[in-house]
Amino acid sequence: MNYLWFKSLLVSFLLMSGLQAQVLIKNGEDYKNVGKDVSFYIDETNELTPEELLKKEFEQSVNNAPNFSVTEAAVWIKLKVLNQSDEEDFIFQIALPSLTFFEVYEYSENGIEKIKSEDAGQRLKDRPIAEPGAFLQISVPHNNQKNYLLKLKSSQNLVLPMKLGTQEGITNSMFSKRIFTGVFAGVFAIMFLYNLFVYFTVRDKAYLYYVIYLLFMSFTQLSVQGLTFKYLWPNNLEFGNWFTLMISNLGGATAVLFIQQFLDSKHSIPKLHKFLNVILLGFAVSIFLNFIGKAHMSFQIMQLTTMLGSVIGLSAGFVAWKDGYRSAIYFVVAWSVLLAGAVAFILKDFGVLPYNAFTENIFIGSSALEIVLLSFALGDKINVYKQEAFEAVQEKEQLLQEQNIELEKQVKSRTKELDEKNVILEKTLVDLKEAQAQLVQSEKMSSLGLLTAGIAHEINNPMNYARQSITTIKRDVGDLKELIDKFDEVFLKNKEVIAEAKEIEELKEDIELDYLNEEIEGAIDDVEDGIKRAVEIAGELKSFSRLDQANLKEADLIVGLNSTVELMKSDLQRHKIKVVKDYEEIPKIECLASKLNQVFMNIVNNGVYAITHSDQKDEGKLILGAKMDELKENIIISFEDNGMGMTEETKSKMFDPFFTKKDVGDGSGLGMSISHGIIEEHEGKFEVESE
Repeated sequence: MNYLWFKSLLVSFLLMSGLQAQVLIKNGEDYKNVGKDVSFYIDETNELTPEELLKKEFEQSVNNAPNFSVTEAAVWIKLKVLNQSDEEDFIFQIALPSLTFFEVYEYSENGIEKIKSEDAGQRLKDRPIAEPGAFLQISVPHNNQKNYLLKLKSSQNLVLPMKLGTQEGITNSMFSKRIFTGVFAGVFAIMFLYNLFVYFTVRDKAYLYYVIYLLFMSFTQLSVQGLTFKYLWPNNLEFGNWFTLMISNLGGATAVLFIQQFLDSKHSIPKLHKFLNVILLGFAVSIFLNFIGKAHMSFQIMQLTTMLGSVIGLSAGFVAWKDGYRSAIYFVVAWSVLLAGAVAFILKDFGVLPYNAFTENIFIGSSALEIVLLSFALGDKINVYKQEAFEAVQEKEQLLQEQNIELEKQVKSRTKELDEKNVILEKTLVDLKEAQAQLVQSEKMSSLGLLTAGIAHEINNPMNYARQSITTIKRDVGDLKELIDKFDEVFLKNKEVIAEAKEIEELKEDIELDYLNEEIEGAIDDVEDGIKRAVEIAGELKSFSRLDQANLKEADLIVGLNSTVELMKSDLQRHKIKVVKDYEEIPKIECLASKLNQVFMNIVNNGVYAITHSDQKDEGKLILGAKMDELKENIIISFEDNGMGMTEETKSKMFDPFFTKKDVGDGSGLGMSISHGIIEEHEGKFEVESE
């Protein structure tokens, strides 16, 4: 009896002392962040009772999301709610999906009563709201106060974003966050599918590690937000926490493997490569500790390893960039964006930055931007490979040219005294070069045809997947907008919530909902237009190569002309050359379409060169014509430009092998010679008019 009297006196004294802050609820507040309005106590023993806790001195929180880092201790939260609104029923939310223990006591002058207890084994469907995290339903009459003690534990980082509001307000805040998560998931899905198909095309291990990294990264983000627990294993939070830690370690390890492969660190930066191997070992140790049930230690090692790995990875990128590796700049920018987002996210937990929708989702946004920039880095790496291969071919051609010059000198010196034989030998040598050049050119065009057809096929496959994904995204966004409109329609009919409706309308104006809808639709349309353009280019490449026409087959020459113009579209646009098509109806003919396309390409290319090296380069014009002659027996294909023209001497030599008026490196002098042979093979002829 004396004990109960003493306990009541103690509780009354604590209530009247006013040392602790309280949450004040006013009219018009659907929900509010209350992290700064609570106090806390860290129970290192894990054995203190609520009665013992009320004798302890609690520390006032200064952040909207108090951060207790990784601890095996129990954290007690003291929450006082003073209701000055017309509502009575509220929801208290702790948005931490990894909570393993959540116990609540209500205390007053009459004593202490346990009102809730949850552990890792509680199923999602048994909770008051079927969402990850902790929820407490409380009822506080108007102008009354209630006091609560909350005991919390987690196997991972114990960061406690806390909100208090009506059930509708809490639900709306969670829905807004899901929109950001949905956009993030859409970006990850598109980039995953695109880079997966690129890997199957180029077979570069860097793409493989990048694709696996994307998969682990996306699961990590979804697990941290509790979505894997909600949708995959809602009856086992303990496994969800184990999976989150495991997938985070695997994501970090795959990121290190990607860095090593992308930067070729083993050969280019061997010292940092060894440090990266140590980081891999750190992730392996964390995975092992997680397997044997040492979750806290595993999480601490994973955090330390991730921090060191980020610094070493960024340093490796800077070193590679400094050493002249061009693609490393994309890598450095991508990694810097991710680290900046992570730092801002952490500073939000420590109260340095405000806790709002932007800082709450900045890490998701920086992750999405990082994967896009890394995709650019991989694309640039392929361009570097292509440039190196091109330079190697040029070097070999230069060597072959020098050897031919040396061979000519030797032949001329040895046959100087034999005039007749020398003439015959030189003619034979020229014929041999021409035959050799035509053979090399034929092999090049055959390889080019195979390459372009393959590229066209490989582009079409991921573009089809991307097109289907865009259709799905448009439908899902439409469903979300329809849901919001339906919500508004039903909500505004309810006279009891007119005041709350005004607050929602003001919120819509603040976030510019109409502009947001238009911006999303515009972005989707831009992606759709880009996909359409890529498919069109793939079709033109396939049409130009015409690998199926190794033998004579019927073909439409106008289709070949249009394909040529489309493939040279970038050069024509860069030099601001206007293309005029003057086509009449012509019949299909039996021909080798790919070889005729080669002729068209050579002539258009010469026309572009003539325009860009003339006084008309700012008003360039190229006219393509197709018609039948007067007797309707022959097809006339014409090319007309307003370039610099040619002299009579140039006209007389333009079909000679190795004759060119272009600068060294701009032309070999074989294009028109080979084109002339192709036209003669088709029983046609060239006619040239020029001033």
